[in-house]
This record gives sequence, structure tokens and C-alpha cells, in this order.
Amino acid sequence: MRDALNKAREQIAAFLHAESPEDIFFTSDGTESANLAIKGVAYANQRRGNHIVVSEIEHPSVLQSLEFLEKQGFHLHPREGGPGGLPGSRGGSGGRDR
Repeated sequence: MRDALNKAREQIAAFLHAESPEDIFFTSDGTESANLAIKGVAYANQRRGNHIVVSEIEHPSVLQSLEFLEKQGFHLHPREGGPGGLPGSRGGSGGRDR
């Protein structure tokens, strides 16, 4: 199994032109993927600021990750989702900042 995962990782890395196969991560489900992506981007860019704009129509797994980050000192700025789920597309900035 490990050999198959390593081969898949190498193939995906080559297809995506990743610097290294170690840059490719496999997760068990969407919740884990969202958690890894959101927290990874937030922490990697924390030196640029700790404000995150978030749509109020996010999936619960996304909101859980964001609530965790809020407890870690990040500031969430929710925006309403309008037609097609686009934040702020109902007019105005939508939502209130926390």
C-alpha cells in the first residue's frame, strides 16, 4: 500500500509540476482537507495579517476551522452570500465584522 501511495504521490507531483513529491498530501475526507488548507494558509500568511474574510454560507467544516483560528487570535469578517453563493453579491458589504 505504501508503495502505491508513493507512486501516486510522485505521479501527481510530476503532473502538477510540484517541487517535490513531499509537497503532495493525501487526506481521508473533505473535512480534513478543508482543515489542513485553511489552517495552513492562515498560519503561513500570519505575518501579513490575521484578518480572514469568510462567507456566511461556508460548509460547517470550514466554519469549524475558522472558529478555531478565531480562538487563536485571528479576526473573522463574515460576508453574506448572495445569488450563486458569491459573497457580497446582494449589494453592500453584507455581514457585520466580528
